[in-house]
Amino acid sequence: MDELRSWAFSLCCAAAAGAMLSLLAPESSLGRVCRFAIRVFFLCCAVLPLRRMGQTLRILPDIQVQADYSAQEMLDVVSGHLEETAAAALEREAARCLEEEGIPYKKVTADVHVDRDNGISINCIRILLPPEAEGEAADRAGPDRSDIAALIEAKTGVSVELTAENGGGSP
Repeated sequence: MDELRSWAFSLCCAAAAGAMLSLLAPESSLGRVCRFAIRVFFLCCAVLPLRRMGQTLRILPDIQVQADYSAQEMLDVVSGHLEETAAAALEREAARCLEEEGIPYKKVTADVHVDRDNGISINCIRILLPPEAEGEAADRAGPDRSDIAALIEAKTGVSVELTAENGGGSP
């Protein structure tokens, strides 16, 4: 902005100086040459700063690339936060369902990804059960692994993988 202001001021000064010199120029052929020189001087005063601005404009694509890179970084950060938030919400909901049913668990994790189109894909919820939960389910009339998976799947709408701490997988 300062460059534009200084260019406009220089242009006004050149126009004023040119007008004064053209008034002082004689009417003969020497006067015509003098007025021609004044016009060329004014034209140079007007065009020369624009030439420097053109060099500045060549720098703009580099700035654009940096801005695009920064925008991509920001998009990656936002996508990461979105993944974390969606996963945390699913984990809380699954944990709440397990607690309501009185089912002990060690850990609940959700597998959530944000794709290129900024769509959220939820692959599954993984629940790590303590070793006694699997034994208790077999000993008492409580829910077994398939019932636990079906319960969480019905409440969240997401497939569930149950794993016992000693390494068993979902049926």
